[in-house]
Amino acid sequence: MNAAESDGPSGGLRRGSGNKNRRVLNSKKTDCQEKLKKIARALGIKIGSETWREMKDMANIDAGIIPDDIRSNGEVLKALPMFFRTIRSDKPTVEELDKLIDMIKKEG
Repeated sequence: MNAAESDGPSGGLRRGSGNKNRRVLNSKKTDCQEKLKKIARALGIKIGSETWREMKDMANIDAGIIPDDIRSNGEVLKALPMFFRTIRSDKPTVEELDKLIDMIKKEG
């Protein structure tokens, strides 16, 4: 077995096969989304509702996944490191706070 096939830091994913790895991860994500939809339907939760979004967010958080709508917003994505530091009790810089305030103003 060579280094590309070992269960090292990549968690068993093979280097050099990025497209295949993405397909596997995306198919697992799709499977999870389908399971969530089945659960929502069984509970009478309307897909797309606020309750559905909260349920999906909680599942993403539990799986350690940043939700698609957050990842697709470049400005929000750039602010995540500051957010993480803040919730860890590390104070953001004045510049970072100003950028965050500007982002919030633009959203409103």
